[in-house]
Amino acid sequence: MYLLLAYVSNSWPHTEGVIVKSELITNKVEGKYLYIPAILYSYSVNGREYMSNKIGFYAISEGKIWAKRIVDDFNVGSSVKVFFFPFYPKLSVLYPGVKQVWLWRLTVLLLIVTVLLAILLMDRRTI
Repeated sequence: MYLLLAYVSNSWPHTEGVIVKSELITNKVEGKYLYIPAILYSYSVNGREYMSNKIGFYAISEGKIWAKRIVDDFNVGSSVKVFFFPFYPKLSVLYPGVKQVWLWRLTVLLLIVTVLLAILLMDRRTI
């Protein structure tokens, strides 16, 4: 479902929003640093106000440089284009669509599952 929403988000309507908070959060987990761009924005759809922190449909962190770039792109008080799900406007993103890296991961996963199913089916035929 998540991947489907990411895919169709390219066709979602959009509205103007305002960045309320923009900061880089650093956490140390199992000896590794995790960098999270914490972006909060407000927007309105049909006269109703919403707030969200969803940037896009991808992993929480892709490294410090990526996270810092996100934070630098969204300054507090600046206006942004907010893409929202028309049937549930509370669901919104700043970056719609699916990142190519996720498509590659999905392709590899589907390939692995296909090979495993083929192996299982071949084993059943030999019994």
